[in-house]
Amino acid sequence: MNKIAIDCRCFVSYSGISRYLDNILTRLIVLDTKNSYYLICPEYYNILNKYRQSNNFEVVNLNVKNDFIYKFFSINRFLKKEDIDIYWTPTQDSLFFKRKQVKVVITVHDISFEHHRNWFNYKIKLMSWLGFYKFFLKKADYLFYDSNFTKNDVKQTYHIHKPGLVTYMGTSEQFKKIDKKMAARYVADHFNIKSKYLFYLDTVRFENLFKAFALFLSDRKNVDIQMVCLGQFCYQNIMDYAKKINLENNIIWIKDRVSDYDLNNLYSAAEFFISPSEYEGFGLTPLESLQCGTPVLVSNVTSLPEVFADAALYCNPYDVCDINEKMKLLHNSEKLQSQIISNSNKLFQIFNWDSIARKILNIFNSL
Repeated sequence: MNKIAIDCRCFVSYSGISRYLDNILTRLIVLDTKNSYYLICPEYYNILNKYRQSNNFEVVNLNVKNDFIYKFFSINRFLKKEDIDIYWTPTQDSLFFKRKQVKVVITVHDISFEHHRNWFNYKIKLMSWLGFYKFFLKKADYLFYDSNFTKNDVKQTYHIHKPGLVTYMGTSEQFKKIDKKMAARYVADHFNIKSKYLFYLDTVRFENLFKAFALFLSDRKNVDIQMVCLGQFCYQNIMDYAKKINLENNIIWIKDRVSDYDLNNLYSAAEFFISPSEYEGFGLTPLESLQCGTPVLVSNVTSLPEVFADAALYCNPYDVCDINEKMKLLHNSEKLQSQIISNSNKLFQIFNWDSIARKILNIFNSL
């Protein structure tokens, strides 16, 4: 039996990483009754209450306000105090000082901060520049990766050859197909969006997308289509840019957090989902869109072709004209839309949280 401590700090906000950890923990609580789990957090998180009912899961609030002290000192004190066997962090942050008795496992979602530091805040930039992320991975005993692309990127960028496993991410049962007309009525009632729209989820790289959308709207057949964007940051910059290129009347930005049920309807009512991202370690949001029965247009770079294969239409994220042409192609072809959705069915068998959790548990038991 192992004593396994897990850093749950990602639950401070419900992001792709927190969705990943929540899905894994939900399945581990069913799969594993032998190992003891300690869910470490710097403060009280409501989402962890559901794990308090299990005999082998304990929620540990370290009650530390300072993020630096929590990550690099308080956790280590706890590991020593409880004589922990395995420490797993679902983010790239890890331990400065590693005890020999503790096996450290890290999930690497991507290392975009090493290639595009200007996308990130000063803390991440500094950590990257000082080489801390490389240091953490070199000190780890085992690595999980979201994709083969990420695994190869780590090897090539850091020259690290550690034991590791590609676990991918999975589809979530809260996302399902909803009749498009029913979803459109829900979106109209709850978000006051009454026109047809393309859907895109938050990213700070929006300039090429908006330029391509402006070209898309220049075709008179598309003038009544809007773009609905969901995200919690950069709102003013984004809307200023939209105004600069005369697009403000065709952009609807939902900057408040929405429930999964709301998100399910937003995915389902859209004409298609678009994500011309320049870097992805996996691509969870396009997968969720496909699960809702809405076709996707994604970039032809990094992990996306590996993950989506023939269940997406691809564009060059650096080429505004190509993004526009692919938007028009997908919008105007019901046959292509149907083919993408049909091809996506196999993805839901591959990217399954149950199988991912079993792989992770097998590694824990082997360390």
